[in-house]
Amino acid sequence: MDTPGQPTTADPLQRRPRRALLWVALVGLLVIAQSLLVVLTLRYEEARAQESTDEVASVVAADLKRRAQLLLQGVQGVAAPVTDAARWQRDAVAVMRSHRELARLERRDPTARVLDVVDSPLGTALFAHWPRQAGDLEAEIACATAGRLMLPVFSRSQFVPMANGLGVEVIDLCIPAQDAGQHVGFVVGSVVLATLLEESQPAPTVSVHELSLVEADGTRLARSGAVRGGGVFVA
Repeated sequence: MDTPGQPTTADPLQRRPRRALLWVALVGLLVIAQSLLVVLTLRYEEARAQESTDEVASVVAADLKRRAQLLLQGVQGVAAPVTDAARWQRDAVAVMRSHRELARLERRDPTARVLDVVDSPLGTALFAHWPRQAGDLEAEIACATAGRLMLPVFSRSQFVPMANGLGVEVIDLCIPAQDAGQHVGFVVGSVVLATLLEESQPAPTVSVHELSLVEADGTRLARSGAVRGGGVFVA
């Protein structure tokens, strides 16, 4: 007969399930803690990657604006009244050599009729496969606005098919030309967006990020670079 107050022979057997439950609870807590640590680490890495991507996007956007301003100045240099067509063509070629994204320059009269054309010597002629007339509407609209405001105007982008079965997105820059305060015509420069993006892309980002120019509705117009760290979208 067991004496009251003394441990019974069944007590060790009763404590074993309790110890097992404690070990199970401890292991469960460790698993939860490790899972939370992994989740927090992943979120931190994602936040750092996003910050890096946002920084690259800001840098590229600023460089695009600077490049566009330089392009504008270059095209304005050949928007002066023309007295020598051969010299205008030489000046146009020089501008396009300095701006690889500029694929074509046109000299037009006050009604936007094309008078002279020079294609970039750095690549295939932009409208060698697709007639210029098929995509001239956007340029005419830009020139109508430029003539009314007497300011440079960029057109909406348009897709120009190329002979290799692919194509490029292009915008036209229309600059009104004046002589003694009188409107005497326009100079239109056709800009390849993909090349503009490549020229504006900082060298360290080439193999790390893919850069894209997108419309306000999210439509991608041009891309450059390789996807490794993530995509950078510039509106």
